[in-house]
Amino acid sequence: HRFSTGLLFDSMRAERANAPNSDPLGSFNVQNRKESGSGHGWTGAQVMFWNLEAKTICDAPNAAMNWAVGCIGDIMDGEGSRSPEEPRGIYQSHGSHIPDIRSLFYSQLRERLGTDNEAYHYSCLRPQKNGFIWDQLENWGGDGLFLDELVTWYDEDAVATLPDLESQFGSLTVGVIVRDLNLLGTPFSVQWFQRDGPTAVSFADASELQTTVSFTEYGRYVLAVTVASRDDSALSYTQRLVVRV
Repeated sequence: HRFSTGLLFDSMRAERANAPNSDPLGSFNVQNRKESGSGHGWTGAQVMFWNLEAKTICDAPNAAMNWAVGCIGDIMDGEGSRSPEEPRGIYQSHGSHIPDIRSLFYSQLRERLGTDNEAYHYSCLRPQKNGFIWDQLENWGGDGLFLDELVTWYDEDAVATLPDLESQFGSLTVGVIVRDLNLLGTPFSVQWFQRDGPTAVSFADASELQTTVSFTEYGRYVLAVTVASRDDSALSYTQRLVVRV
């Protein structure tokens, strides 16, 4: 907590406990705390606040910088600041989120790995790709499994590069991630199948966690996968996957 460097606070919301509805937001602060406590000094440098909903203090240390981009909430220049004389860091798009890059971390991860890489989908749940999950996390409260037992995915980047389906097949990589620990602890089977679509699709291997599926017409396809324990008939889950080509 003393001069931490290279930190990313990404797509987070701060709420004060027992705060009035008129002023619920807590704060994220990177500032010079001077002699506070045992002499903490600066909390950090090269710190990025990205798409936060919180009050912020984002000051700039000498010979370094801190950023606040796409943040919503009051800038606390005076009240709450331990060193209001310090220069402000870089604020951009304050008062509105960056809609095209909801998460800086996931955006950079996607650029490095691509959407056909299973590691990307392990670290990014489907709701996180489309928006914030603050309310879901609050309702969950850390009790049990968060969201689904199975997470399905497909290579989103490849959709834009599919060939002319009138003259040849187009294929996409699809996959399922098992998140239920009880199911992971037993031998299990996998079965991909099609629920809906303008024409039949074909799977390269419908019994694999990750496979390819081929299309011959454009349209909306509803695929699904069932993962079932070979030892416990009660451990069986099915999850659908909607693909538009």
